[in-house]
Amino acid sequence: GGGGGGGGPSLGPLQTALRSLRSSRHLWLSDVDDEAAELVARALTQKGAPKLEVLGLGQEMTDAGGVLVARALARRDAAPLLRELHLSSNALGRRSAEALADALADGGLRQLRELRCNYNELDDGAAAALADALADGCAPNLERLWLGGNYIGDAGAAALARALRPGSRSARSLGLLALYSNDVADEGARALVG
Repeated sequence: GGGGGGGGPSLGPLQTALRSLRSSRHLWLSDVDDEAAELVARALTQKGAPKLEVLGLGQEMTDAGGVLVARALARRDAAPLLRELHLSSNALGRRSAEALADALADGGLRQLRELRCNYNELDDGAAAALADALADGCAPNLERLWLGGNYIGDAGAAALARALRPGSRSARSLGLLALYSNDVADEGARALVG
């Protein structure tokens, strides 16, 4: 094992990166498991990242870590300039999506322009949670939403389509909705093309 307690990644490099969080503009961390996600969330909550524009966390996080990170980002002072959040290739599910939707609703991610959640375990309920936040205008600057390679089906696609109907607040900013490699069939596709 590498000092991460359960045989996970070594936390030394992570702790080094988190010490400079207040001055960092970009933070990319791979092999982030739930233990590492907890450290990231704690650093965001206690220190904040006032200059952070891009945050990428990947590959070993489950809902336990995803929820902690999302809750930390819900604080308006945690990362007020964050414009890109990359959470692809983890094991994030509905609870993480609901926490991200809450973070959007709480105003902690007002500057977010891109959210990447490809190749996770997001389902129709996760898509509906994100759709609700979009429909409520909680992501006024979101331009790109990546949800490819998940388990979103027709119901999730329909929820997203309703949130993005022409004339809605979210439809004005969102230019890309990626739903490739999901379980969307004809009914969901028809809802999306309207």
